[in-house]
Amino acid sequence: MDGYRDLHIKLQPIHNKQHTKLGIAEFFTFLRKASQILSKLNKNALKESGKMLSLARASGSLKTPMTTTRVSKSHYLVLFSIIVLGAALRLHYIEQPMRYDEALTYLRYASQPLPAVVSSYNEPNNHVFHSVLVHAAYTVFGNDPAALRLPALIAGVLLIPAAYWTSRRFFQPRAGLLAAGLCAASLPLVEFSVNARGYTLLALFSILLLGVVALLKDRATARRWLAFIVLSALGFYTIPVMLYPFGIAAAWLVLSYRRDQKGWQFLKRLIVLGVASAAAVGLTLLLYSPIIAVAGIGALTQNQFVARPEAYEFYQRLTEVLGTLFGFPLLGFPPLIAAVLLAGVALAMALHRRISGVGISPGWAALAWLLPVLFIQRVIPFDRTWTAITPLALMLAAAGIAYLVGRSDKVFTAALLLLTIPAAVGWVQSGDVTSSARTGYAPDAEAAALWLGENWQPDDVVLIPTPLDEPVRYYLDYHDYPEIDIRNQHQVYWIDLLQDDVGTVYVFGAPPDDIDRLIETFTLPTPSFEASLETAVTFSQTTLQALALPGYPAGTLYADDFEGDEFFSGWTLNNLQALLTKAETNNQALRLTTADSLGEMNLSGALDWRDYAVEVRLQVVTPGSEGEDVYLHLRSTADVGSYIAGIDIEQGHAFIAGDLNRQWRGLLAEAGMPFEAGRWYTLRFVAQGNAVSLDVDGEPVINIEDDAAQAGAVRLLISPNSQVLIDDLRITALSE
Repeated sequence: MDGYRDLHIKLQPIHNKQHTKLGIAEFFTFLRKASQILSKLNKNALKESGKMLSLARASGSLKTPMTTTRVSKSHYLVLFSIIVLGAALRLHYIEQPMRYDEALTYLRYASQPLPAVVSSYNEPNNHVFHSVLVHAAYTVFGNDPAALRLPALIAGVLLIPAAYWTSRRFFQPRAGLLAAGLCAASLPLVEFSVNARGYTLLALFSILLLGVVALLKDRATARRWLAFIVLSALGFYTIPVMLYPFGIAAAWLVLSYRRDQKGWQFLKRLIVLGVASAAAVGLTLLLYSPIIAVAGIGALTQNQFVARPEAYEFYQRLTEVLGTLFGFPLLGFPPLIAAVLLAGVALAMALHRRISGVGISPGWAALAWLLPVLFIQRVIPFDRTWTAITPLALMLAAAGIAYLVGRSDKVFTAALLLLTIPAAVGWVQSGDVTSSARTGYAPDAEAAALWLGENWQPDDVVLIPTPLDEPVRYYLDYHDYPEIDIRNQHQVYWIDLLQDDVGTVYVFGAPPDDIDRLIETFTLPTPSFEASLETAVTFSQTTLQALALPGYPAGTLYADDFEGDEFFSGWTLNNLQALLTKAETNNQALRLTTADSLGEMNLSGALDWRDYAVEVRLQVVTPGSEGEDVYLHLRSTADVGSYIAGIDIEQGHAFIAGDLNRQWRGLLAEAGMPFEAGRWYTLRFVAQGNAVSLDVDGEPVINIEDDAAQAGAVRLLISPNSQVLIDDLRITALSE
């Protein structure tokens, strides 16, 4: 216990500082001291295990660690050649068209000021450490695709010698060469080396971490523990799915300890590993602290992309999940070569004690960690998540094959060439890198941006579905064009496109002259009017079209004048069919039709609206079968309350009512009105301070004083089995 007493005494000065939060300098001082003490704690255990290993090696029951095997200069010349060829393959694609994910990374994160880069995590697209590196590359070299991809490219090239280095920690030198060759020719590793995302950076940290734990197993030093902590934290800071490779490395260390150590010696090793892992977690939280301060820890752990599906959905897709896990590392290799590689993995795992002199097979550690975690998490990872374990899989395949070919230089050289060259030539000729749809393929994005930059007018709207929209935005930025009004399928409504202040509506990403596919692509409802597409310009693989719409003299179907309000100008509809049509006034109108239940239109953009007026021009075409025909809610909040203006055409009745905390407060005031079916009426409903009023066609009808409902948005309810036309709806901000 003396070592643990030293740990407590040496760290106590840091712990007893007046400030409860450690600064960065103090934290790294803590890491340095902790790693030194962790190293000391391992020495006694290593003495005993070292004696056991020496006896085993002397008896021939255990092979000499491969790191001590000497190799010739020609061996390193082959390694250098593999690295150069791998770099050349990657550089060949460095200027390929920008993809959705990397364009979004640049536009939303890397191009922003550094404080915004490290504090924004509204979606997992921000691989934060990678985004910081891209920000640095952008600052120095500009926003050329090659510059933005530089961090991923460097990491992708370094993966090749890193795979060799880690393989040498476990296996013979030839296995290291073959692992390097397979990584150089790997389609996924090449693809993500020329994609400005953090996947190759994560893979680099992962394979280096595995090599470090192999060194820790042999001899634990302060520097090695520090490397374990820093590599783990940087991996997590790049992408939180570092959980998978980190768990593999830790599981391998635990299983290897368990094989060689018993009782108290094993327990001490576990404690040291636990302390180092806790330090890695602490450093990770320190790095993520700006994001946690801004958005909370839930931004990292509970965003929509890591949400757990229902159990039945997970098990329905379990075959897909496992197929991706085992198949992704072999992508791009011809079927025969992939089968040989898979056999090599199986051989390396089954004969590890013959092939390696270090611990147990990291393949068993991977299975022991990944399978339980996947079932516990019950998530469906993106296939590119497994980029992080691809070098490990190829390293195992290389070890098994190197063992099979034996000591013959000619056979090994033939195996190296036959397993790498056909694969690389195959996917280069097929164009699999440039045509991959994994992160959004947009080959004509630059051509479309150039055309729009020259032809777009300020009133024009451009419809581009995800994943084509962000690459076009990137190229507009790259060529210094002004910002263009681009809307994807989540931002498009017929009601917006038919406004009288909208110029030409361009469509990019829909099939030529196919209005039905456009409706499907942009998730629009089937319109009650005719629309068509007219080709504007044709690119190599895509057509830019102009959307021809009916020329109705448009009223204002929706407008608000709340300054700075981020109101989303679309409708949320429940039990209500809404079609744009042409009214008798020759204006466009919104036809609202209900079935057997109450229909709801919710304008839910701002729950803090307080003093405002809603003016709506409407016609009750078919009166409802139950209650009043139209209910107009102000200050509407689901859990608080609202004011309600209602009209009943057949009963000649208007009223103001209220509810609060989901309880009906009843009528607050009512008045008789000579309403007529089929006639247009303008209702103006106002809540200002504690004054609430209803006007019909400019004439005051009801005025009351009440301050129960404090703030909220607008909601319109339509009675069952009725039909109402609306051709003008305005929300006006007021002041007391």
